[in-house]
Amino acid sequence: MVKLCASGYPEFLGKDPASEEVEWSESVIQSYLVMQSRRAGYKCAGGMEQGARGGSSGARAKATGLTAGEPDVRFYLSGGRVLFVELKLAKGGRLSDVQTVYHEMLRGLGHMVFVVYAKSPVDGWEQVKGILEKHG
Repeated sequence: MVKLCASGYPEFLGKDPASEEVEWSESVIQSYLVMQSRRAGYKCAGGMEQGARGGSSGARAKATGLTAGEPDVRFYLSGGRVLFVELKLAKGGRLSDVQTVYHEMLRGLGHMVFVVYAKSPVDGWEQVKGILEKHG
């Protein structure tokens, strides 16, 4: 049985996904975004770009195509279009210089790139859903 929170949303990782009081990590919010996007029928893929990498694991990641600045989630849309979403925490999140340059390069190629500053998993999903409804 699904347990609903006071916000009306089902629990996510034992917490209310609409809560802005919880200190959510970007990776947890990204997981929620991908889950909800797939439930809504969108084709998307997330990367491991935000994971901590160092030493040989960092070298392997780069050798297999990991690129600094790559947005967190890609949405594959009709007509051969790709929409990119960079996720940041609303509290203290900011783009790195590498991300800013990479996102501008993608835009220069004609891709849509959006930065979402999320306060909670639900907040992030609602922002992404709005972007997809407008541009998808």
